Amino acid sequence: IAVTKTDKEWNQLKPIILGEIMDHFLSNNPIIISEGNFLNGNFKDMDFRDVSFTSCIFNKGQFNKMNLSSSSFNASQMESVRFKNIKSYNVSFQRAILDKSSWEDMVLEDSKLNESHLKKTVFKNVIFKNILFNKANCQEAYFEKCKFVDCHFFGTDLTKTTFSNCDFKNSRIEEGIMIGVTVM
Repeated sequence: IAVTKTDKEWNQLKPIILGEIMDHFLSNNPIIISEGNFLNGNFKDMDFRDVSFTSCIFNKGQFNKMNLSSSSFNASQMESVRFKNIKSYNVSFQRAILDKSSWEDMVLEDSKLNESHLKKTVFKNVIFKNILFNKANCQEAYFEKCKFVDCHFFGTDLTKTTFSNCDFKNSRIEEGIMIGVTVM
């Protein structure tokens, strides 16, 4: 929230500003955050439900025990972010940079990773249900003990990706790059 004071005094503006903020929260309209800098942010036990982040920086941050349901991360930088203990649905990562991140002990349902970068990202004990990996770059990603249920990899680059002890049910890969993929 940015406020620029003009000809009124702050003590006159404060109740107006706080009233507008309360009206917004009571309206159930989505929260939109653009160009926020959350570098090294440590988010724990928070609710980001219905929040839209555009061109935000989360590099080297942590998301632990969060609700990200119906949130979106558009063109956001999330390199080396640690996601842990998250169960969310309808999350959208649109052109997000998630390289070298780690995702652990998560459930992600009915979500999209659209044109996002996941190079050298590590996934451990993640359940993916009805996920669209659309033109995602997953080069050298490592998936361990993950479950893929009704997932679709379309045009995804899986070059040198490893799937270790993963389960696939009703999932498919179409028009992707699969050079040097390891399945164990």
